[in-house]
Amino acid sequence: MNSNYSSMSEELTPDEKQHYIQVFNDFDFENTGKLPLSYIPYLAKAICLSDPSDNMINEAISNTMNFDNQAKSNDERYFKMSDFLNFASFLSRNQSQDEQINAIYKLFVNGIGNPTSENNGIRLDQLKLVAKQLNETISDQELEEMLSIADQNEDGVVDFEEFKLVMKKAGLF
Repeated sequence: MNSNYSSMSEELTPDEKQHYIQVFNDFDFENTGKLPLSYIPYLAKAICLSDPSDNMINEAISNTMNFDNQAKSNDERYFKMSDFLNFASFLSRNQSQDEQINAIYKLFVNGIGNPTSENNGIRLDQLKLVAKQLNETISDQELEEMLSIADQNEDGVVDFEEFKLVMKKAGLF
C-alpha cells in the first residue's frame, strides 16, 4: 500500500464517512467486518454513482488496501473497513469532474432511484419528478424557465454537454 494514501479517510467529511460506513455495512451480509475483493466493482459504483474505469479501481486498490490474508486469488482476498474508507476516499477524490457531473446528470435524466431509464436528456417532466422527489416546491413556470436557459440548442431537452455547461457556469464544478 502506498503510504501517501494510508490515512486518506481522515480527509472525509463526517457525512461522507457515515455514507461509506453504511455502504460497507450494507455489503457485509455476515457482519464479519471484512469484505471480499470481488465486491470492489459494486462498491466502487455505490461510491461514485457511476462506473469508474477498471484502471481507476486498480489504482485505488493498489494505493489504499492492506489485505488481511495472502491468498493467491482475488476471490479469496478480503479487506477491512479502514481500507475501504481509504479506498472510498481515493475514488471519490480522483473521479473526474465529467464523471461527477455525469452522475448528477443521470439522476435528473432517470429520476432518483431509477438508474436504468432509457431517456436521452433532461425534459420538463423529469425536472418536475426530481423536484417532487426532493420535496422542492417549484412552479411549472420556474421549471420551464430553468429548462429554456439550459437548453442551448432549443430542442426541448437538456443534453449532457448543456448540463455540464450550466453546472460550470453556476460554479458548482
